[in-house]
Amino acid sequence: MTNISPEILQTYLVTGTQDTGVAQFLPTLEAALNAGITCFQFREKGPNSLQSAAEIEHYARQAQQLCRTYQVPFFIDDRLELALTLQADGLHVGQSDQPWAKIETAKRHGLITGLSCHSAAEIIVCHQQPILDYLGIGPIFPTHSKSDAQSPLGLQQLGDFVSLSERPVVAIGGISLQNIANVAQTGVAGAAVISVITQSSDIAQTVQALKQPWHTGEASL
Repeated sequence: MTNISPEILQTYLVTGTQDTGVAQFLPTLEAALNAGITCFQFREKGPNSLQSAAEIEHYARQAQQLCRTYQVPFFIDDRLELALTLQADGLHVGQSDQPWAKIETAKRHGLITGLSCHSAAEIIVCHQQPILDYLGIGPIFPTHSKSDAQSPLGLQQLGDFVSLSERPVVAIGGISLQNIANVAQTGVAGAAVISVITQSSDIAQTVQALKQPWHTGEASL
């Protein structure tokens, strides 16, 4: 059971200044929003990310304002206090982020809640938690966007996990224009991407290509 419309998870951009450079972060986000992404997660983490809490909040606020302008949900990765301060639309956490305490607090404040999972056991635990709205499953393919990424699951495992999950699933990790149709066919609600958009020379064209499987009937019903 979920409390959200799965359609908002369809074309899900995850990024921060470490992925774009500080100067290009907001222009990249606005180009993606203008092109039609359905959800955005502010994830300021890892090598080359901002270290100042004030700077992180500044860019998060700017990103949130852009999302409001385009009426796209604004999520924050891991940083519960920031999500509550900004009254973000949602919070996404990983298994190593002390997830359930953060998810419980976020849900009490009305935020959409998402959790990263990598195994059947982790998914089954989620079934006991009505406060969780969706799962992020991955990495599906090898990825360089996260230095701490686990081993790739592959499409067969993704499909099995989609069948197991009682909540909408967002696939993440190594998703590209070449494999997005196959990812969609597993029955996922959407795909979360980083580099395929942030490194694109034509963001509008890239976003439309990422959305296409859900508009042409290629995705499983």
